[in-house]
Amino acid sequence: AVGNGHGRHEAWAAAFSPDGRHLYTAGDDGCVRKWAVADRSAVWASRPGRSLVAGLGVRPDTGEVWASDYDGRVFR
Repeated sequence: AVGNGHGRHEAWAAAFSPDGRHLYTAGDDGCVRKWAVADRSAVWASRPGRSLVAGLGVRPDTGEVWASDYDGRVFR
């Protein structure tokens, strides 16, 4: 079985890239992670804020990743 990549923490949001090759996850560990769908490998991780990441979206026209944390801040 493959975990959610956030360790003991939960993934709260997920979104695919427009081409479907990558999956982005965000969770209560405060990290946003990018995964390669084909082999389920982690590509990168980022901690954009100080609190858990509650929302995640990918723009279909540009592929930009946007995240929002529990404190109400939005990151790109």
